Amino acid sequence: MSTNGQVQGCRIDARQQTKRGNAPIRIGFGHLVAMTCLMAVPITANAATGTPPSVVVFDQALGGTKAVDVAYAFLPSKGYVAVLPSDEAGNPIRKPIGTAEVGGGDHRNVKITLADPPKSGQKLWIALYRDADSKAGFDPSGDKAIWDDKLPSENAFMVK
Repeated sequence: MSTNGQVQGCRIDARQQTKRGNAPIRIGFGHLVAMTCLMAVPITANAATGTPPSVVVFDQALGGTKAVDVAYAFLPSKGYVAVLPSDEAGNPIRKPIGTAEVGGGDHRNVKITLADPPKSGQKLWIALYRDADSKAGFDPSGDKAIWDDKLPSENAFMVK
């Protein structure tokens, strides 16, 4: 198995004891697939070294609340999940309107409280920041954006 959880090769040389001696064990395709899948599962979260930062966010109705729900976020080290507004063309504006501090690793259902409730139909973006200054709280001048150039399009969502 490689370090990224991919199965590189598999050789099964098993025999079962019978009354007449050793005989090969018959393994069907379904058994082989199940064994391959089990072997491909990382044993710990730390086995995911080299995992790229990622975000999963869905369009959502906020119902008058000021909280956004990010379904999944992965950061390689301590940092922040931030909500960015968009301009009239739908491009992100790099001035967060809400942030949540998270440790390194994967996180599910990250709640981010916004300064003001967004309007229905508004496009928002999720950005990840590395805690570069080691100070408490998010600081846009000290903490570094993980995606400097262009945010992945999957990081955008609509407020319903």
